Parts: sequence; structure tokens; C-alpha cells
Amino acid sequence: LPGGGTAAATVQDSLGDKFTDSDALAGLPLEVQTFNGSTGAQLTDKITEQSVVQVTANETVPGLPTVQASMTGVTTERDFTDLPGGGQDELTTQTTYDSDGRPVLVQKSGTGIPTTCTQTTYDDNTSAGVWIRDAASETIVAQQSCPSSAGALTASDIVSDTRTHYDGNNSLTAPPTAGNPTMETEAVSNDDGTLTFATQWTKTYDPS
Repeated sequence: LPGGGTAAATVQDSLGDKFTDSDALAGLPLEVQTFNGSTGAQLTDKITEQSVVQVTANETVPGLPTVQASMTGVTTERDFTDLPGGGQDELTTQTTYDSDGRPVLVQKSGTGIPTTCTQTTYDDNTSAGVWIRDAASETIVAQQSCPSSAGALTASDIVSDTRTHYDGNNSLTAPPTAGNPTMETEAVSNDDGTLTFATQWTKTYDPS
């Protein structure tokens, strides 16, 4: 804009909802509709709300707005399926990310299905020469809405709990050194919030 100002840009979907756009979201689709031929009825509709999860760097450029490096992610996705007799089925997926851009809470809800929340915990090692940030150590699925932050699921609502151990460690929090999964355990029962686990598999690896 004249004088170096800026203006917010918005994008509207077919339902009339408006979303604030940004440079970091350039080229990412907001809505994809599928029709039965060029003149036929709509079959499916996917509305994908993208967001800036974390700004990782800033650069000042003389005469221009600050340039940013950003991590983006899908925060809300709505999938519609048009039914032959009229009406729609809808599936909504809402994702919460941590400061490293990793999904930690995923809520699914929709037509004719129970609301579930999937919580993922990661086992990190940020030591020099290692840097492992993508090793998922525990994935819990509970039949409930997601809480506002990770770690607050209701134990009695848990329907599955999978734990992955790395590099021969029995502890879920021991920093992985190579990132090789060596054991997986799963909850085989949930007695009013008390989970019982059983080993599903173990692995060993050849020396590198």
C-alpha cells in the first residue's frame, strides 16, 4: 500500500466462512469440491484451514515488511460427503501442534461417529550430532473431546494406548540415540482408568 502500509487479505469458502490469509500460506488450497461431471451435483467437499504454527526466523529487509520463515499446519479440516437421498455426512478433524510444529492433539468428530482425541508424545534427543525430534513414544486415543493442552485426557475414556521404546531403552523418556524402535507395548484392558499393557513386538538391529 502507499506509504509502506499493509492490508489484511481474507479468503471465503463456499459456506461463507472467511479466513485470514498470509504469505506463509501462499499456494495452499482452502477448498476442493468434486462434482459429478461438469454440470452434475456436488459429490464431496473438503475445506482445509491452514495456520502458521510457529515463526522460526525473521529477517529485516529495508523498505519492505519483515520477512519471516514459518512452519504451517492444517488446524481444521472439514470433509463433506453428499448423500444420494439428500443431506451430507461431515467429518471434522482439528489438530493442535507443539512449538516444534508436531501434532500433539487430533480431535475427530462427525456424523454418526463418537468424538475421539488422539494425543501423541515424543521422545527427543537434541544432543549435538544426534538431534532426534520425530520419535513418537506414546499415542493415546480417548473417546472424548480434546482438552486445551496435551496431558489432560480422562483415563477412563482411553480406548487405546500404544507405547514405543527406542534403542533398547525400557523407559519411554530415555533419549533415543539412533531412533530405532525396539519394543512396542499396547494397553489390552482399561479398568476404569487403570490400563494393563502387553508387549506386542520387540526388534533388534544389526550393528551399523
